Amino acid sequence: MAGLQAEVTNVRCVEAQGCEITGPILPALLAALDRLLPHLQGTTRRITVCQQIFFLQHRWIFERAGITDVFWPHTTIFAADPTLRLHRFPLFAVQ
Repeated sequence: MAGLQAEVTNVRCVEAQGCEITGPILPALLAALDRLLPHLQGTTRRITVCQQIFFLQHRWIFERAGITDVFWPHTTIFAADPTLRLHRFPLFAVQ
């Protein structure tokens, strides 16, 4: 994407807590998302898949994008939410 040439030097990952993006790239990515959203008006469902175990920490991004359904290997029966439907998705280790 043109205009997203910001450096990704401020990414901090901690195994037990996930990754946090700081610095210039996050505002650029969110601005690109906001520019895309008007083109998706009229869609009733937006479905995606997420493999990241720390999805719940970044859930706000999916909600901002208007995602309605997420297929996520780490979901549980306790993750029920009427605004963002979580579906089980098998995850197989690569041999």
